[in-house]
Amino acid sequence: MCIRDRSDIVDVKTRAMTIIIVLAIYYFLVSKAQPFADKTFNGLENMAFESFILTIFFALYVKDNSIPALNYVSYAVMAYVNLKFLLMLFAYFFVKTICQLMNHPAIKKISFLTATTTLIKDELQRFIPSPEEQERIKNTTEKRRVSKILARLQEIELKRKAVDADSNSTQPAITPDIILLRRSTRT
Repeated sequence: MCIRDRSDIVDVKTRAMTIIIVLAIYYFLVSKAQPFADKTFNGLENMAFESFILTIFFALYVKDNSIPALNYVSYAVMAYVNLKFLLMLFAYFFVKTICQLMNHPAIKKISFLTATTTLIKDELQRFIPSPEEQERIKNTTEKRRVSKILARLQEIELKRKAVDADSNSTQPAITPDIILLRRSTRT
């Protein structure tokens, strides 16, 4: 007597429907029992099973289907359901991490928007200099500008003396540098 592999007798669609039935029963039991203490995590578990079931169900349409429009709709629904689940899972762990990072005793009393805004403000304060630091930066910038102007004035004075010495004139020479400096100090 030869024992034959029975996997070729049952087609793929029958297997898929059996998996859907098993997942649907498990989904029903989990949604009624609520096994996790966190209600949000229970909701994510239900959403995961919904995405599993819908993905398998719409994958049946893609298998051996000759209607291209039905394939596109099936792919679109599968992508939407799975991306929605992944985004919700990411958002859950992101919010949970933010709440843990803040370690605020009244975190349950404030909204998500307030918590996120507070965290962002605290992070931005690290990059914005304090008023003392801003004053120091301002003073050093002004000192640099004044020292550049003084150096330029000395350079212009040396040029003027050189022109005066060459012309032996009693009247001081007006060079283009002096005109430009006068214009720049007016603004």
